[in-house]
Amino acid sequence: MMETRKCSFDTLKRFISPDDDSDKIAINGIVMIPFKGEEKEFVILNIGKLSDGTTYMDIMSKELLLTNIKWKATLDQYYNIRESLFLNYIRSDIIDVLNDQLKYFPDIIQSAVIDREVSCLDTMSTITGKKTYKTVNIGKVWIPSIYEVFGQVDCNYDDDPINKQYEYFKNEENRKIGNTGWWLRSTYAFYYKNACFVDFDGSYSDRVADTSYSSVLCLRLKLLYS
Repeated sequence: MMETRKCSFDTLKRFISPDDDSDKIAINGIVMIPFKGEEKEFVILNIGKLSDGTTYMDIMSKELLLTNIKWKATLDQYYNIRESLFLNYIRSDIIDVLNDQLKYFPDIIQSAVIDREVSCLDTMSTITGKKTYKTVNIGKVWIPSIYEVFGQVDCNYDDDPINKQYEYFKNEENRKIGNTGWWLRSTYAFYYKNACFVDFDGSYSDRVADTSYSSVLCLRLKLLYS
């Protein structure tokens, strides 16, 4: 088994500032980042480039840093099933709770975090099931989608299949975080009150969005090396 690379916060700061140590950061490696004053382990999910040439790194907390979080607290507006009226991550409550966590990271992390844009469901016909997608900004702190964790799944989830599975989650054991379920940003498109989550055993399912589960924290950091 290959040894997991681990990077201290002091080392990470050199990647956010210009440095020549970029070979020390690798996908599936671990970086240590203070959160609420305590160093936490974050796994590197991806390293890539944006269309403007920006090099970025997607990271995720290895533990559930938020507990008892509702995906959407009030569901009354979703009881009336109409086209374009469905549970949607952009209209969720969890998106605001997540982005509010940025203030608990060190200033250097806050300044390096960039917004993440993803492709997600825009409209869906209740007759044919035909879906259209659009690119949306989900903010600076986010959670993975069902495709990013499980790859292609044979269910009617609203996440765009172009969002590929992270290599880290191809190991099923890595989907088991803590002893409870943790939320994903995808919803069950044909049942208008349910959001997706990862169960304690690492399997995927969906529950009514006003259920309380836990959450990881994901960030996209701009790296100043090319």
